[in-house]
Amino acid sequence: MRMLGFVGTTRLRMACDRLPPVARHWYEQWCFSDERYTCEMSCSALGDSSELASTLVWQRAKSANGSISLAGDWRSMIFGPFTHEAPEDETARHLLREAQLALINNVLEALGQSAISLLAAEPSRPFSDLLNAQVLLQLRVGQSTLYLLLDAALLDAALEPSVPRKPLIERKQALGNARVKLSVRLPLASLSIGEMRDLHPGDTLRASALLADPVSLQLTEGPVVAGGYLAKQNDHLAVQLISIK
Repeated sequence: MRMLGFVGTTRLRMACDRLPPVARHWYEQWCFSDERYTCEMSCSALGDSSELASTLVWQRAKSANGSISLAGDWRSMIFGPFTHEAPEDETARHLLREAQLALINNVLEALGQSAISLLAAEPSRPFSDLLNAQVLLQLRVGQSTLYLLLDAALLDAALEPSVPRKPLIERKQALGNARVKLSVRLPLASLSIGEMRDLHPGDTLRASALLADPVSLQLTEGPVVAGGYLAKQNDHLAVQLISIK
């Protein structure tokens, strides 16, 4: 099963920061430079493959976490101004294969992936039907262009590690002996402002609810956490719980 993933902003930014310098270093090591041109790099999420020519011959390098497909004018890119003088023999073909593997493995190393040793012919166009599931890296020198198409899943190992989450523990263990203050919400009859000013400790206020009506138990200046009925335990006024919110 091919692992594609999704590029996204973070993965694309990381790919654009890491991959062009790797490709440039590869070009300086493996290619005969042409003083008439500079080596240009571009990196983007492949949202539309229609711009890439369907006549390109693709190869694929498979790793455990995804694939890299590559195509382009390798002979012209590597031999540069000596392209027409380079022989069409096994030595030249071996050099091309080694250069391709070197670029692939340099990219994989930059992404924290293991190296590969085999390139296989791509039986069909390697583009995913999913938008933004692949990163396209392009190298241009004059009229020569190389294309590398990377599955987004290859970028995961190179992402900055996130702060590890602490393991969850039971609520009772987390709360321990922490204490909270609770209050009982009891609807009272309306009072005039004058009656409120005349209240004294020990006065009895009439409630608008019957004793059979439930009351609410809530955190001080917080949400309601339970419901119950007024009750008496020994010589203390109590609340008998009937529900937990």
